[in-house]
Formats: sequence, C-alpha cells, structure tokens
Amino acid sequence: MRVRSHYDREYLRALRRADEQQDSASLRSSGPNAASPGDAPHVTDIRVLIDGADRWRVETRAADGTTHSVEGCDGTRRWILQDGVVRDSYESVGGERRRLPVETVWAANRARTAREVLDPALVLPSIGITSVSGVESRFGPATELTCTPRSTDITESAMVSPLANSVYLDVLTDSGFLVSARNVDEAGSTLVAHDVIELDVSPRFGPADFTPPAR
Repeated sequence: MRVRSHYDREYLRALRRADEQQDSASLRSSGPNAASPGDAPHVTDIRVLIDGADRWRVETRAADGTTHSVEGCDGTRRWILQDGVVRDSYESVGGERRRLPVETVWAANRARTAREVLDPALVLPSIGITSVSGVESRFGPATELTCTPRSTDITESAMVSPLANSVYLDVLTDSGFLVSARNVDEAGSTLVAHDVIELDVSPRFGPADFTPPAR
C-alpha cells in the first residue's frame, strides 16, 4: 500500500503558528492566510507492507524520493532506522527474546495515516458525519462520508484537520479501507489531501521485508 499526502504550504505555516501560540481555537476561527502564488503543496509518500499486526514495514519519503524514516517489526523486535543507525527493542525474559504483544506493536508505529487507512474506525471520534453517498473510487465502489471536523481538544486524527470546514472520506465498500481523505476550507480550497495510490490486498512477502535495511 502507498499513501500520498498533499499539504497546502500556507496551511502548514498556519499550523506552525498555532503550535507557537498554543491557540488553535482562535486560528480555526480566522483560518489560514491565502497561499502565495505558485506555492506548491508539500508532498509526502508512505509505503506500507503489513502481514498482521506484528509484521510490518513503513517507509516515509519526500516527493523527490528522499527517505525520511523507515521502521518495522519482524514479530520479535520492533526497529527504526534513524540517522543511518538501526535502533530496536524487544521483550526479554531471562535473557530469552519473546514475541512482542500483537495488540500494541502495530499501534506503536508512527504512521498514523497508514493505521487509519486500514482501520477507519480510528477516524470516527474526530468527525461528525453530515451525509453519506455512493461513489466510484480508483479501487472500486466506495462510500463517501461528508463530515465536519471536531476540535483537537476532543481527539486527534492524521486524516482530519480541525482547521477544515468540511472533510470528505472515501471508504471502500468491499474491504472497508479508507482510500481518500480531503480537507477543504470554507472557499472549497484543499488544505490537506491523503490518497491511497497503490493497494494490494493479497501481497507476497520476502524474507527480508520486515527486517532492518542493511547499512
């Protein structure tokens, strides 16, 4: 699976100002300023391989292909590649490695966007659904949810921006995966968009897919 995210540059600057001011409520009421002409969106690309909650790999890259981070879990240890160094963790009892708890290891990865693609229920606390309709996505029939975002004082979602006026979510009818999320302002301009651009529901994995990259 690959997820591509587009962020309006002025929107990102507005978020930084909100973090500095610790006043997201007043920022939402005023909204982000208009973007400068030709100010291209910031694009990130997430590639996810997953073979159950305890065997996965997440690679985050910039639009130019530069790798931001790689992390994964092989069932026994969870690892992350940072600054050219692999750091890992695992459970040990009496010096013997044991498998990591399945219920916690997938939720521990930093790619919240990927987790919400696979489990749209994680998004529900962040939205109020105003209408439901059928649409055709690039992966087949889907349900489009038109929503209003809730304040981050209540909850937080990678797919939903509290600065948006409306949020449109496309959930596949057959698999239930969340394959598109678009956050728009009052004028209809897109602030943030997340789109699944590749999806293989029956992947084949190699022995090295869930181990740290060789350095």
